Amino acid sequence: MIRIIDHDKVELSNLNRQVLHWDRDIGRSKVDSATEKLSS
Repeated sequence: MIRIIDHDKVELSNLNRQVLHWDRDIGRSKVDSATEKLSS
């Protein structure tokens, strides 16, 4: 089990260093974005 805790939203400045988030995720919850990628 992996537990993801982050209360932030994906921003453009995150994309160069956080590989679980893509352009289409900007504005989304980081937890939702990461959970989607890790589940697929």
